[in-house]
Amino acid sequence: MGIPADRKPNVRFGKFQVDLRTGEVRTEDRKFYLQEQPSQVLQLLLECPGELVTREDLKKRLWPSDTFVDFDHSLNKAVNRLREALEDSAEHPCFIETLPRRGYRFIASFVDGNGGDSASSAQATDIKVSPLVSRPAPARPISSESSVSPATTARSSVALFRGRRRASMALMAIIAMAAAAIIAHKWTRRSSEPILQTMKITKLTESGKIEYVAISPDGRYVAYAQQGSDGQALRLRQVGTESDIQILAPEDVSFLGITFSADGSDIYFIRANPGYRSSHKLFVIPMLGGRPRPLMEDVDSPISFSPEGRRFVFTRGVPAKGTSEVRIANADGSGDHLLATMSDTFTFFQPGAAWSPDGRTIAAAFVKKGMAGWTLVAVQAGDGGLREMYDSVRSIGSPRWLPDGSGLLVTLDDPLQLGQLWIIPFPRGKPRRVTNDISNYDPFIDATPDAKAAVALSQSVVHNLWEAPASDPSVSHQLTTGAMPYAQLVTTSDGKLVARSWDGELWIMNADGGERARIPGVSNAATLASCGRFLLTNSYSTAADELIRFDADGTNINVMATGQSYGPTCSPDGRTAYYLELTHPQKILRIPIEGGIPEKVADVASEGLVGLLSISPDGSLLAYLYDTYSPEPARKIAIIPVDASAQVKTLKAPPGAARLTWSPDGKSLRFLRTQEGIWNLWEQLLAGGELRQLTHFTSDSIVDYASSRDGHQLFFIRGYVSSDVVLLRNFR
Repeated sequence: MGIPADRKPNVRFGKFQVDLRTGEVRTEDRKFYLQEQPSQVLQLLLECPGELVTREDLKKRLWPSDTFVDFDHSLNKAVNRLREALEDSAEHPCFIETLPRRGYRFIASFVDGNGGDSASSAQATDIKVSPLVSRPAPARPISSESSVSPATTARSSVALFRGRRRASMALMAIIAMAAAAIIAHKWTRRSSEPILQTMKITKLTESGKIEYVAISPDGRYVAYAQQGSDGQALRLRQVGTESDIQILAPEDVSFLGITFSADGSDIYFIRANPGYRSSHKLFVIPMLGGRPRPLMEDVDSPISFSPEGRRFVFTRGVPAKGTSEVRIANADGSGDHLLATMSDTFTFFQPGAAWSPDGRTIAAAFVKKGMAGWTLVAVQAGDGGLREMYDSVRSIGSPRWLPDGSGLLVTLDDPLQLGQLWIIPFPRGKPRRVTNDISNYDPFIDATPDAKAAVALSQSVVHNLWEAPASDPSVSHQLTTGAMPYAQLVTTSDGKLVARSWDGELWIMNADGGERARIPGVSNAATLASCGRFLLTNSYSTAADELIRFDADGTNINVMATGQSYGPTCSPDGRTAYYLELTHPQKILRIPIEGGIPEKVADVASEGLVGLLSISPDGSLLAYLYDTYSPEPARKIAIIPVDASAQVKTLKAPPGAARLTWSPDGKSLRFLRTQEGIWNLWEQLLAGGELRQLTHFTSDSIVDYASSRDGHQLFFIRGYVSSDVVLLRNFR
């Protein structure tokens, strides 16, 4: 007998008690919440236990008929998340059984608290469930005897800002990981309904390789960047006829923002210099193609035109000062001048600004340093007067004004809990949800001035763990299937793997990927390091940023330092932790693993570290990547002694190098590098010589990697992000 439709019971099965009204799940030692879609899946399964619930039934329950969604992928993701929450197994299920290509069923019967038959207890408010048949038990969770305060956390990101794009762009998250750690925080999703049920969402592309998108002011054309084996191309699509032309041929560049001119005759785009993704230049090209004309250097966001179309606004990061600027220029690139400055912000490529319909106000989104999260500010276009309009632990995407100036359409973005479109009222008010599906909407959206149409990128991500012998890293095999998006991977002293997912959760598993379990008590992790019997992380969850030490089972939690700390690494003997202090100018600090007073090791070179610190196998040297901007952009490697006994050694890094580590023998440095859109592992001998490519994957980029403690194995996070253009109408 199923759950009566008019009852909202607490359901009990195994060690779990679920409140279907709120999605709250309790066990003896912890409490958490099911996300909206997994909660709905569970409720439908419990309404008819032991019976087939078809995929079509689930589709009707979870998504309205006019909602666009990559259904197969989205439903699989919702069921997988439910299984993860219930510690169930698809291969040996205790609760949720898959009927291939048909659907699912809940393989349990209802009994009362005394073990009675379901018929005697079906009308009770609390229902207990036990498995129908004897099956292998799911992997037991790691218990926790201590906990930290509940979180609103950091997620990884520039990818992390755009991290759900294809895997090469996810790597940009690692390239800018020092900034990425704090750009967004996990948030508890409300179950508010979309503004209108009449909204129509249409998929415009099918390649899965779209990077940025813009819509013309009249809504007739969509421009987008598409990744191919030869690089990124700029393409134009006519919405009504579905015709598609190439405006710019593929090149080894990255498009970082696309905007139509106010009259729709030209397309402005921002592109990173070839081989160097941290230097951005603005170009303009006729809408139907032609020769692109460079306008300005150092433009760090998509541009937005004033109502009359003669000027545009953009933002620029100033790494040397740790500030971001709101700037205005004429449509031809002349007259660039400062309007307002935001202090204590990250300075990588930014969501951008938008000019209000009446021309009086500019809305701009920024990522604050430390615990502050994101902010949407209103700037007076006349005098630069600035006030904060909306602060959020949710990451805020590109703002787009509604035509009456009453609010802004934005993406409130969280990779695992799905980026969705919302309207933030102006000048203040409670955000209202626009979309309510299981698509991942990219932060960079665009809309027509009359808000009758908007475009976004709908994305899905696939990551898995791989293993290879260090002697031949390209001879690899896959450890997991359909795994969640992971951002970082480390190995422990006892041969385990620990992965950090994009939502800041930590997962421990065997070296073969088996017996995976969430590490309880620690959440909101921004980075991860292994240190003897301990693990280290930066957690952004309470009143201050914290450097935390804990055992691999989630117990023995100790706050080692507070402040703007980031990216710990550990000495080989496990006695000392090194980390980055983000306050300007950035510094490298060290602290005994048992606790104590941090002390300065060195200042970070140039304008800041890129990625993470790495310590040599003998513990004598630290290495990190950093960028310089004059006399020309370049990426370099700094090697410093931990005791400051010698000068810093500088090496030239290949363009776009990311995720620097030492080789196990200490004779070379390893890093990730992209070619033809795929990230592989490379090596540079300290003694000099040619770069050596270690892996030769032609698909599924490497996101992160780690060596076993004996150096005999390499482990990888590999995957891709599929991204396509969708057109939204009737969303107001």
